[in-house]
Amino acid sequence: MVLGPGSFGELAESERLASMRLRVLPLERAAHQLGWWVWRPETLDQTWNALQQPGLSVVYLGKWSPPPTAEATTSVTQLFETFLNRIQPQLNAKLLFDCCENNFVAAHAWHRDYASFWAAQADVCIASTNALASEVLPRQVGPSCSLITIADCTEQIAVPSACSANGPGIGWFGHDTNIQPLLDLAFAHRPVSQQLTLITRAEVLRDRLGSQNLLKRFEDCFQAVHWYEYESPQQLSDQLQGVGSVVLPVNGDDARKRYSSHNRLTTALLLGKKVFASPIPAYEPFSDLAVLASDPLAACLQGEQPQCCLAPQPLRDRLNADFGVERIEQQYRQLLSDVAPTSPKPR
Repeated sequence: MVLGPGSFGELAESERLASMRLRVLPLERAAHQLGWWVWRPETLDQTWNALQQPGLSVVYLGKWSPPPTAEATTSVTQLFETFLNRIQPQLNAKLLFDCCENNFVAAHAWHRDYASFWAAQADVCIASTNALASEVLPRQVGPSCSLITIADCTEQIAVPSACSANGPGIGWFGHDTNIQPLLDLAFAHRPVSQQLTLITRAEVLRDRLGSQNLLKRFEDCFQAVHWYEYESPQQLSDQLQGVGSVVLPVNGDDARKRYSSHNRLTTALLLGKKVFASPIPAYEPFSDLAVLASDPLAACLQGEQPQCCLAPQPLRDRLNADFGVERIEQQYRQLLSDVAPTSPKPR
């Protein structure tokens, strides 16, 4: 059974949440390939019923956003505690906790408590990066917990037939909570004689910057700022038309952000963009394909070039070798076979 990711309802839509597209869906496909039945409940009541189904072998716990109210938080917490104390002793299902970022140091108490709780209870903890598995999780998991790294798969998007990295604009895309390093660099380098295209939760971010009196200051750093709502990975190619370079600054000193996944960088590469990014661990394997610098905006403005620029198909072949859907599904199939080798195949 799959719990999360994000939360129940709209946030769990597969086209909007990266942890669904890049982590849960490959896991579910792997389970189906093994002949397993998969439950993904949509409400707490459905979760409660599913947890009591006979023959439940594996419970996967993915990313779960903070419940919207104190009452909802209490309900979810009670569900988890009741499952562990009353149901799990008889069920004895294997618990898989998917840790795709270092939420153990998150500012929000829900993220910290959720990560700490399930890391301590899990039979297997799945890390999204090797750095997360080696530097963070050994201090968080229980003594009998196994650690395994399964990375995000690459986005399934159409690759341009030719490199599109010759446009004059700069692009940035991602969750609005990742914007601060870009703001810092924009203020440091203003004025920037290029246009910026932002693809994010644009309305939310604009409102937040406006309330902090930062919106005009930020927009004045560039010739123009074009705002787009993030809709789906398939829309990125159209939204980034005219953008030759993507800048992805990450604060490597932030113990949470340092362990981010490769997915934004590899997506930008697949879209044929020149990529300028911070040297966090998940980006370092791509140091020949992207410019990794402590100040990626400066590197972009100074016209630095990556060591090599692969044609679309060789690039996809290289990324698929480690992060392609088939490779990630294979890893999940092996994991499921290891944790529940005699699991029944009900339907």
